[in-house]
Amino acid sequence: MSVNIGGVGLKITVITNITFPQGFTLTEFSTEADPLEMPTDIEITNSQIGLNGDKAVWQVVPKISVGINLMPGTEGDKNMQILANANRIAKNKVAPLDTITYIISYPDGKIRTCTDGNIVSGKIADGVGTDSKYAPGHYVVDFANII
Repeated sequence: MSVNIGGVGLKITVITNITFPQGFTLTEFSTEADPLEMPTDIEITNSQIGLNGDKAVWQVVPKISVGINLMPGTEGDKNMQILANANRIAKNKVAPLDTITYIISYPDGKIRTCTDGNIVSGKIADGVGTDSKYAPGHYVVDFANII
């Protein structure tokens, strides 16, 4: 028996509370970098051993950093650039600090919802690579939860 692990058909619906409350869907992922970057080693607990060998354990609340790479110049890349620029502060520029939700739909039917996110990095203008093409859009959002 073989298992299909292909990612063709991936889509992400992006909803924000201020800049894009109506949402938009991303489907134009780049193949020049991983289209969807999910953390593979999130810290769940921490522990320490005391002076006399007693172990203490506690849970930690990690941020969930999700990266996406989009083909340059596509509608999704343009919308993510708008979102990055809207949330970027500068002298005499106030930013709204959008709260972001991703609804990730995988080709095998799985759906994951990332909630309470904020964009932490992204492309704010088009760059050009050594291959004379526009560079893909790379965007990272830190989320508080994924369900």
